[in-house]
Amino acid sequence: MEEAINNVMTECGVPYNLKPEQIQIIRSVLERRKNVFGLLPTGFGKSDCYGWLSSIMDKIETDVEHITLVISPLRSLMLDQVERWSSRGVTCAAIMRADEIDDATKEEITEGKFQLIFSSPEAILRHKWWSAAKRWANRLTAVVIDEAHCMTKWGTFRDGYKNISTIRSILSQQPVVCLTATATQSMVEDIIHTLNLEVSSFEIIAVLPDRPNIKIHAERVDNANFAEQLKWYADLLKGKEAPKAIIYSRQVNEVANIYAWLMSSLNEMAWAGSDRTVHNRIVEMYHGSTDQESQKRIVSSFAKSSSPLRCVVATMAFGMGVQINDVDFVIHWGPSRDVLSYWQEVGRCARDGRQGHSYLYLYPRSVNKRMVDHSMMEVCASVTSNQCVRAVILQHLYVSGMQKLVRGSCQQCCNGCEE
Repeated sequence: MEEAINNVMTECGVPYNLKPEQIQIIRSVLERRKNVFGLLPTGFGKSDCYGWLSSIMDKIETDVEHITLVISPLRSLMLDQVERWSSRGVTCAAIMRADEIDDATKEEITEGKFQLIFSSPEAILRHKWWSAAKRWANRLTAVVIDEAHCMTKWGTFRDGYKNISTIRSILSQQPVVCLTATATQSMVEDIIHTLNLEVSSFEIIAVLPDRPNIKIHAERVDNANFAEQLKWYADLLKGKEAPKAIIYSRQVNEVANIYAWLMSSLNEMAWAGSDRTVHNRIVEMYHGSTDQESQKRIVSSFAKSSSPLRCVVATMAFGMGVQINDVDFVIHWGPSRDVLSYWQEVGRCARDGRQGHSYLYLYPRSVNKRMVDHSMMEVCASVTSNQCVRAVILQHLYVSGMQKLVRGSCQQCCNGCEE
């Protein structure tokens, strides 16, 4: 197995070594044919745990062309992964709407001509693709459920996630690999039970979702005047090398207000150069009602390090599946609904390992039991009690098998530790 892994990495010119946990997941799936639940922090390289499976098995069983089926929640995420893995020499395709796939690709997917096939849960359960999956079932290395936390978060309003156990029943002989960056112990158990499987049938490989390169600044402020509290960042935006930031608010009207205030504060400096087009805008806003064309433009622009776009003011709609490595600040105007959402949003900062900063502003009436669950209430309480905010967050995200955060090892990880 080790020789096959090394050969694939060498032939594909991969300029990095796989981490021990990635290798452990690959070996568990391919050697022991075990179901695996992988909890790996943002930026850890979850896709490396499934992207090489078919290539490695092709080295071991040379008479079979292997396939890995990846269930993914978002079209944008699938397209991003297809582009990424194609550039590495792995043949792959995504099952999309009929008008988004040419006839040749449809035929090749049906015949199982790709090493990696991505699909939403809804698409793979359509008769055409369900029948195709059954035909190449004996060539499957695994059924991978990427962003597995969506099974609990989206199952109530996406039929595909409610019925995801059907995929498992159709492809019952193949290992299941669930991957996510963050989940609670109860979520892990719920996800496994949703698949009609037992927790004991899974090998859980979990890394504490700490992001030590992100310093947490959290404070209660005595007024809800975002213009006063965020002026420091508006001033930074006026500089030539403005740091890149995402500003989160849960309310669309607040997103619109913060965006309008930033544009007004910047005035002529709200555009890079004299051409006042959307492509030269320094600040954008993004929420669930933003039209699809604008969403694509904003994500594409923000992902480029050379882009004039330096700040996106957004609801939680912005982020999942978006691969942006050079975000310096993640700013929360008010708390997220729960710790899981908050830490996922914070995790969009400094993905490339740079020093990042997360700011959480708790303004009057933003923290209440109707808007915030008990886990986030505890985090908010820690802000004024001189506790380590990071330790309180990670305590809620601890899963059996993880290495715990060492107390006292985080002297400057948050403003609570500094004090």
